[in-house]
Amino acid sequence: MPPNGSQPCFGSCNQSPAALKRALPAFAQSVDRNGLQPANWSAFRPICVGVVSLPGCASSRTTGHSVPCTSYPHNRVMHTVISDILGRCGTQTSVLPPTQLYNEGWLLRLVLDWLDRHRGFAHPLSFLPGARWYSEALLASRFLPRTRGDKLAEAFTHADGVVGHFDIDPGLRGDARIQAGASQFVVLEAKLGSALASGTKNAPGFDQAARNVACIAHLLAAVDVSPDSVQRLGFYVLAPWSQIKAGVFSDLVTKSSVRAKVQARAGAYAGEHDAWVEKWFMPTLEHIDVDALSWEDVLAALPPSESVESIRTFYEECLRFNLPPSGRTESIPTSPAVESDR
Repeated sequence: MPPNGSQPCFGSCNQSPAALKRALPAFAQSVDRNGLQPANWSAFRPICVGVVSLPGCASSRTTGHSVPCTSYPHNRVMHTVISDILGRCGTQTSVLPPTQLYNEGWLLRLVLDWLDRHRGFAHPLSFLPGARWYSEALLASRFLPRTRGDKLAEAFTHADGVVGHFDIDPGLRGDARIQAGASQFVVLEAKLGSALASGTKNAPGFDQAARNVACIAHLLAAVDVSPDSVQRLGFYVLAPWSQIKAGVFSDLVTKSSVRAKVQARAGAYAGEHDAWVEKWFMPTLEHIDVDALSWEDVLAALPPSESVESIRTFYEECLRFNLPPSGRTESIPTSPAVESDR
């Protein structure tokens, strides 16, 4: 809502470009950096942001505050500013640590976005018809608190990425729920310079790989979807080849490790989860694909194009800002032929 109940001006702001520039210096600088000339400012004339008061706006006449006009929504202004701030990461004019942009989360989103836009492309992470992706989804655990102060319980698991047939529950949390009849559900854990978490507060040995696979089994049980009916069921860790080669994930990203950890976790409940282990977890473990994939192989499998080359360059920056030189891959396989696919 506008401050103090004021109303949007709905195009009643009649400021000149010069007046807007004087009143909104930060926005003006951002727009100028993105190549918009004063001649284009007529498109921005209705923009009034937050605490800035512009004479001539209906809302400023009422309260001394201005709000966006419907002809150019305020969020588009903020998107421009946010893009500009992030675009300076890693440069001398940066106002953020470079890892705020160059990190495994954004790298994964770029890869999934590309695959989403190029359906039908054969790739380990490709989308089946009707599948979607989501970043930072919450996966419900089989071992959520039964009562307040439950000494065995754990919280929801954050998935760096999920691909498949699922819904995100309404609200702000981002809880994932597998769809009835789902043919794909793949959970992705993205890494650059860190290992998998070894456990939770109440279960120190229940590592990140075991926890994710257990969550997948629990989500399947919640909607009564048999694991063997899901064509692509997977949990993958995406990490630099140097880490995979060094064996950072080899002890945990295996079915034998996952089986032992989940059985021990369920065993702490004195039989409460035994039926679930037999009916849902074991069939899920039998059917699911569990593996560590290198970023290098994931990117090398993409066809040469301008956008793919940009993702590879982004990955090189991620390595530069997140790994010491000894942990970096010397080069990422690329092709000299680069053509635009945008």
